[in-house]
Amino acid sequence: MIPLRLSERMLLVWFFLLLLFGAYQGSTSRAQPDPLSLAREKLLDGFRDIQSAESLGVSREASNNLVRNLNVALELQEQANASGSSQLAVLSVNESTSVSTRALSLGNSAQLEGFLRSAEGYGVSIGAAVLTALLGLESHRLNRLLRRVGSRARRVAE
Repeated sequence: MIPLRLSERMLLVWFFLLLLFGAYQGSTSRAQPDPLSLAREKLLDGFRDIQSAESLGVSREASNNLVRNLNVALELQEQANASGSSQLAVLSVNESTSVSTRALSLGNSAQLEGFLRSAEGYGVSIGAAVLTALLGLESHRLNRLLRRVGSRARRVAE
């Protein structure tokens, strides 16, 4: 093997870096999507978020309200498609985003409520188990106490 001089090594490093970064063909322009396709995407996102919220236990009334609002966004998107109006598409995007946000919020609230209900149930069952264990272990003391109270009540009654 022939030893390389420092300049040849540097040339190989630069060549490697050039190949490494030159091979990446990332997008150089960050063009925004057209409002019509964005409205379509946001409608689908809103629909998925409503389904997710329903699976987490959102009430039927809240779900119906979200669906009505998403239908408004759908009508705006259809009008935007028919007229080519980007303003209507932006309104549809805003409405869909609003529905998605509310659906996620309601879903999170329903999930938290379910968790709290479960925690409450476990807490009650643990408390009942502890109370049952205490009554089982201390039943002889409880019997003595009840006998004393009964004998005192008989003495007072006589």
